Parts: sequence; C-alpha cells; structure tokens
Amino acid sequence: MLRTRIRRVPRRRALPAALLSLAVLALAITAATGGVAAQDAGEASTGEPTDAVATASVTRRTMSAEEELDGLLGHAGEHTVRNLLETSTMSEDAAAQSLAAATAAYNAALRSLSALEDPDAQAVESARAQLAQARASLLAARESAKGPSEAEIATARAALEQARVAAGAARRAASGPTPAELATAQANLEQARASLATAQAAANGPTPAELAAAQATLEQARASLVSAQAAAGTAGVDAARLRYEQATAALAAARQALATCQAGGGSCTAESAAVAAAEAEQLGAQAAYERAGADRQVALAQVTAAQAAVGTAQAALDALTSPASLADRRARVLSAEAAVRTAEAAFEALTSADALAERRARLAAAEAAVQTAQAEYDRLRRDDGRALRIAQVASARAAVDAAAAALADLVDPDDATTAGARESLASARAQLDAATGQLLRGTLTAIAEEGAIVERGGRLYELAGTTPVVLLYGSRPAWRTLEAGVAAGPDVRQLEENLVELGFGEGLVVDEEFDAATTAAVEAWQASAGMRADGVVDLGEVVFLPDAIRVASQALAPGDTVTAGAVVLEATDDDQVVTVDLAADERDLVSVGDEVEVELPSGEVASGSIVEIGSVAREGEDADIPGSSSTPTVEVTVRLDPDSDTGGLDGAPVTVRVTTLSRPDVLAVPVAALVALLEGGYAVEVVDDAGTRLVPVEVGLFADGWVEVRSDGLEEGMEVRVAS
Repeated sequence: MLRTRIRRVPRRRALPAALLSLAVLALAITAATGGVAAQDAGEASTGEPTDAVATASVTRRTMSAEEELDGLLGHAGEHTVRNLLETSTMSEDAAAQSLAAATAAYNAALRSLSALEDPDAQAVESARAQLAQARASLLAARESAKGPSEAEIATARAALEQARVAAGAARRAASGPTPAELATAQANLEQARASLATAQAAANGPTPAELAAAQATLEQARASLVSAQAAAGTAGVDAARLRYEQATAALAAARQALATCQAGGGSCTAESAAVAAAEAEQLGAQAAYERAGADRQVALAQVTAAQAAVGTAQAALDALTSPASLADRRARVLSAEAAVRTAEAAFEALTSADALAERRARLAAAEAAVQTAQAEYDRLRRDDGRALRIAQVASARAAVDAAAAALADLVDPDDATTAGARESLASARAQLDAATGQLLRGTLTAIAEEGAIVERGGRLYELAGTTPVVLLYGSRPAWRTLEAGVAAGPDVRQLEENLVELGFGEGLVVDEEFDAATTAAVEAWQASAGMRADGVVDLGEVVFLPDAIRVASQALAPGDTVTAGAVVLEATDDDQVVTVDLAADERDLVSVGDEVEVELPSGEVASGSIVEIGSVAREGEDADIPGSSSTPTVEVTVRLDPDSDTGGLDGAPVTVRVTTLSRPDVLAVPVAALVALLEGGYAVEVVDDAGTRLVPVEVGLFADGWVEVRSDGLEEGMEVRVAS
C-alpha cells in the first residue's frame, strides 16, 4: 500500500503558533483602541453620554486543539488467492486450439442443418442480403475493370508532387544546420549558463548587504512604531478636555456675576463683556478638544500602519534567512542546471555526427517515397492491373452464383443436400467430443472482477467452464480433500459451519465428523452452486478466508493457463481504513480508540477511530535522497465508521483531524476581546453599570475564534468589550 508523509502542522499548546499571527492582528487593533476605551470609561464616570459598544459574555466551554495529518484511504488486510486444484502437465495450447476449431465446426454444421430443415425468415433475408451484396460487388468489379479514372491518376500525380517537395526539404536539411539555427542554439546555451551562474551565486544564501538592508528596514519600522505609539498617547486629549472644563466653569461664573449685577440694577457692562469673553474661550476650548480627539484617531491609525510595517520587514528578513528560502535557491540551481543540459543537448543535436546521419536518413526515406509515388503514377498510366481486375470480375461472378445457390438451398433444398448436412453434423459432433476429452482443467474461464466484493458462497474464479472455486469463511486454510470417511478435524467443523450459514444445515450437526448428513449437505450446496454434486470437496474447490473480500487485482485473465500453486488474484478486506505516517516524536499525541474526522477529496467528512499505532519507527520517504533530512515515522491505522460513504474511492489522499488537547469547562472570551498591554501581557475590558475597566488575564488555548482566559477578576456571565 502506498504511503504519504505527514504534513507538518505545529502542535497547538497553551498559545498555538498556528493562530498566533491572527491573534496578534486582533490584539494590535484592540491595543490601539485601549486608550479610547479608557476615555469612554472616564466620560461615563462624569455622567456624559457614551457611544454604544459591542460586547460579548464570558462563557464556560470546552476548548480543543486539533492536529491535521495527511493520510491515504485504502482497504485493510492483504490476501493472496492461489489455485490449489491439480491441473494436467500436458500441453494445453494444442488441446485448446483443437477444442475451439471443433466447437466452431460443430456450430457451423448445426446452423447449416437447421437452416435446411427449418429455415426461418431471418436466415432467408440474410441469404438474400448476401446475394444482393455479391451482385453489388460484381457491379463494382465490372466498373473497376474499365481501368483507372482521371481522378485516380490526378491523385497519384498530386502524391508524387508532394513527395518531391518533401524530398527537396530533406535535401536542404541534409546539408547541416543553417547559421541562423546555430546562432540561436548558441545564444540559448549562453543564456542558460548565465542563469546558472546567477542561481549558483544566490544558492549560497543572502549577501551581507542584503541582510544589512533587511535589518535596517526592520529597525526603521520598529522606530516608526515607537514614535507612532508615543504620538497616540492621551496627554493632548486630556489637556484639551481640562481646558474645555475650565472654560465651561469660567463661563458659568461669568454668567452668575452678570445675573447678580442685573438683579442690583447696575449697568453691568463689565460683567457682559466677561460673559462674552468666557463664551469665546469655551468655543475655542471645545474646538481644540475636538481637534485633539481627531489627531489621536489619526495617530492610532498610524500605530496600526507602523505595526503592519514591522511585520512586513520581519517577514522580509525571515524570508532571507529561512530554510525554505535556501531550499528555493537550491531548487533554482537544479532548474538552471537542467536548462543548461537541455540547451547543450539542442546545440549538440544541430552539430553532432548523429544529427547529420539522421538528416541523411530522412533524405533517403524521402527519396524512396518519391520513387514509390512515381511507380504508382506510372502504373496507373500504363494500367498494369487490367488482368487482375478481369480476374476479380470472374471471382465476383462466382460469389454471386454461390450466394444464389445458398438462397435456393434455404428456400427449396433437395434431399441430397439435407443428407449431406446431417452427415457433416454427425462428424462435427464426434470431433467436438474428442476435443472436449482433451481439454485441460487449467484453463481459466471466469474470474471475479477487480473491485468486486465476494461474500460467503461467492465465486472467486472458474476453470474449464465446469469447476468453480468458491469463497467460504474460516481462519484455517484448506489443506486436504474433505469427503466421507476423512479423519475428523477442525477443517470439517469449519466447512459445516459454512453449510449452515448458507442454508444447507437441515439435519446437520456441526462437529468435526464428515458423516452422511455432511455429505448430503455438501451435495445440496454443490448442486445449488453449479458445481459437480458428488459430495466431495476437492482440495482447491473452496478457499477459506476470515470474511468477505474485495478483489484488488487479477493476476490472470480468462483464457490463461492456471497451474497448481499459481496466484490467481490479490484481495483485501471489505473494510476501508486510512493509514497515516505520523512523526515518531509525535506518537504521544494519539491513542488507540481516539475518535477522528476524515476529510475526503469530495469535501465530505467521515468519522472513524484509531485502531492501531505502530511501535516500530522507520525512515521517511526521503531517507535515500542525498542531502535531504528525513523524520522517522510510525504507521497509524484509522478504521472508518460502517456508515461512512467514501464514494467508492480507493488509494485517495485524505486529511485526518485528531483532537490533541482538550480543556473542559474553562472560561473563554472571543479573541477580539483581548487587549494587548504596552507593558506586556493581555487584558479584557469589562463593561458593567459602573462603566468599563481593564482586567488582566492569562491566555490559554485558541480555537474557533475563542480564547481560554484565567483571572481572579472574571466570572461567567460578565460582559466584555469586543473590538469591532
């Protein structure tokens, strides 16, 4: 069975690396909005209205981490069915040919006599059709006897001209490649060598200048991030808000002073001016407060852009130094070397002695074709075939006479013709009987088809059209002929158990004795199965296997000679399984009995469980490739559930999903609820009647957009803010 290597997927532990990049993006956005959350909380504490925020509840759930492995869909078990029937050592070819000839002669004689004694309408119509066809052939022969037509001569002339053109092209090619062809081939070779030199230079890895440039870009991106984070602080907004609050208080005081003055009946000019000045100051402070908020939003966007730039620069640096980048450069070297070899071969093909010899051979063939076309053209013009065409007319006339006579025999046969047909049939019958006696048992006349499911009592194959070999269930292979008087044994019990299951157990006691009841049951079963009902199970007439089988391949085909001990077919169990080559150092991830999901090529998902884990590690598929690394693996077998529908697939690659870690009944929040703290670590923003507050948390498993969190300040049912 073919094997596939595991697709390496990182293990998912407390903080799975497979999800870390997605989580970091969500956390970065949430961190950038953390100040705004604090600002909203401050506004809520002052009684000013706040915007509605998206929230989610802290819930308890089971968090699971999965491993995805590459597997191969196939069938369990391997069974080889060999022929145990004794076959003759005589040559079978002569007997088979004699039987075929005798059978054909007998059938022909039988058809001839039947047609004479009782001709049916279809036979008469067939004879009439043959007579009409013979007459048409006679007319065509007479027409052909007139000689070649102008069209035939024109076609021959055109073929001659075409052969001459091809010969001219071959003569030009035989003189060798043109300067343009040589220049093109030389240019292609030089270009391939230049590409190889470039690839070889790059295969040594990135240059110090490339590394320095990538490092400088990364440092610059990090500096920009620090600068953007500093600009995104809340100091400016806080100062603008303080100014606005102070201006509001001053305006209230000025208005109070004006009201007091007006109540006293004074002119209140100074107080009115103070109110106007306070109103102007409040408007200016309000505008500054709004500008500070807008500026901070811009700064937050710059923080996000700077973080993305850091990620891009880090990825560029990693790409220069990663093993995958080095492998890609080496692959380009191999490709360039192949291109050089191809270009050298093309140049060699133009200039080598073998190429010149091939051109000359094509020239000789073209000149021979010209001679052949010339001869055909000359023959048609001379009309050398006239005598042959006259003979064809005579043959066609004789065929017409024979067809007419055959029709007359069908419509009104005479006694002599009928008597001759009977004598021919008797002679053919005798020859067929003699040939049948020579037929060897070793001719395979039928075999179960590949992919077929053979169950108890089903036919595996058949010899000589008379001896079927049948499948029965049992753990012991057949090793002797079973018949009345044979020594008692477990193989007899095995046979009797099958007879009962097949419905032939009436009056039969299942034991180890082959008695009269056993003989009667065997005879009834043999008659029902189309076997020779003699009550004897010859060695080789049945094959015992543990259960139903699926035919994987046919070692022989109908008509082949089957010798004793020859392999007839290969089979597997009917059950479908998936095999996985698991890295030996990851063997602790799975256990026998673990339930898994198997994704089929169609996208459908089937269920199964692990039934076997290999204990012997073996080298991977790349172990024999120089310079390659290979991880030792163990074989894991997954049995699909009985109701799984694989669509009849076999040998198809599939994906096996295994749960490697499960944390039941833990607190969890959406990943988008996490806030990355500048000083390190994470928090969630709890929303309640008092406002919002940050609660530090420890994170665990990530799965399906949720993350496990641990904190003394969190309880199930709390609402946390979720970044939109």
